[in-house]
Amino acid sequence: AGAAGASGVRAMKEAFEAKLPPVIESTKLTFKGVDAGYDVYNCSIPFKWNGADYIFGRVEPRDKWASSVTMLFRRTGRDEWSRVLEFGALELEDPYIQHVRGELIVGGTRVMKVAGMVKTYRGAFYRDNKKGPMHLEYFTTGPERMKDIRLIELADGRHFLSSVSPRHARALNERVRQASEVRQAAWYTTSDPWFADMPKVRSLRGRRVSAEVFANKTARMKPIAF
Repeated sequence: AGAAGASGVRAMKEAFEAKLPPVIESTKLTFKGVDAGYDVYNCSIPFKWNGADYIFGRVEPRDKWASSVTMLFRRTGRDEWSRVLEFGALELEDPYIQHVRGELIVGGTRVMKVAGMVKTYRGAFYRDNKKGPMHLEYFTTGPERMKDIRLIELADGRHFLSSVSPRHARALNERVRQASEVRQAAWYTTSDPWFADMPKVRSLRGRRVSAEVFANKTARMKPIAF
């Protein structure tokens, strides 16, 4: 039974990976301004600000696990990124970004330890208030237990919230991107009981909400990106 189960999981994994878009390019990045013995990995997607390219990266001593910070890097050459010293560092692991209503949202995992041992971890989130990455302000902490949430803002001003089946999230993400009537969409996770009675959908369906409810719910969720 165990072998059959493993075979089934492997088949599902292969089927899922077969549907992924092809890798267009891969390369090794060089990060400058980081002390010797430190690695930079699990970076956010690159983004632009004032004509320059930036990226957030997890920086960690090679010999210490769960002792990371997040630093900001600017593109300074082909496949080369240099640390922005004025930014300092955030006590976050595995940074990611999301643009929501014109704002840059930066999230990541904040690990909490007791006596040197990892006790728990939570998502922590910062926003730039449309001022740029040098002006990030903390605004919320995410829940420890979460489920995927899809948020859609239509071009006519209507707002929808939807609880999405994780198995179908990527396919729905592509459909939303191709929908001309969707002005803005973002992925979040949350453990808000408000979503408990919502079915996990596999198509473009959701619960219509007011702009106030939309803003209130999204402010307390953890943004994620594909």
